[in-house]
Amino acid sequence: HATQRLKRFIGEILHGSRDEKALWFTLNQDLLVERMWDGQYRSLGVQAFGADIYQMRRALAEHEFVKLSSNIDDATKGFGEAAQFHYLKLHGSIGWWTSYEESSTPQMVIGTSKEEFIDKEPILKFYYNLFRTALNQGKKKLLIIGYGFRDEHVNRIILDATRDKNAGLELFVINSTKPKDFRRDHPEFWENMLGYFPYTFHELFPNRDQVEKPTQPLQEVLDALK
Repeated sequence: HATQRLKRFIGEILHGSRDEKALWFTLNQDLLVERMWDGQYRSLGVQAFGADIYQMRRALAEHEFVKLSSNIDDATKGFGEAAQFHYLKLHGSIGWWTSYEESSTPQMVIGTSKEEFIDKEPILKFYYNLFRTALNQGKKKLLIIGYGFRDEHVNRIILDATRDKNAGLELFVINSTKPKDFRRDHPEFWENMLGYFPYTFHELFPNRDQVEKPTQPLQEVLDALK
């Protein structure tokens, strides 16, 4: 039940406007989203896994990995043509091989040199530049869920867009940390937010039978994003 409510919430947020693109940027490297939607959503420009991968809840074998393309024009063909939803894994993913290594090397951005990894991989560099561009297009809304604010290269783009009057990024955060603690730990984000929602996943999407209308915490989020 909680999973279905989560899917409806994401659908309402991402498909709220049919006139412009909805972009879902993630730092997660697992296959939760791909499997939740049975492969309907996968990261832009990346080859699909075999159909059964989306049905089965198991680890991938190496022969099931996909190799990233080094040709960005081909990989992102059609991206600019129509309003649609796109899922983008900024730090790579389990199941991906790099485009630039002769041998099979997983493409997951980890460690202390993340920007170097991103710069070497064409599709990740495309995502990263798109992230910056999207946040600076003017009067866009960014809803952050489940992010620990530990990646300086990501933080920098977000904060620059909130502080730039021409960009005017509207920032909203869902985080289970108490407001006073979040403000203490991340004052630069606190000062540039329009909305902070101190709720856990289970407060937003309780795992129990109930009426179809959103919970009170979830309704707060939806109202703020209108």
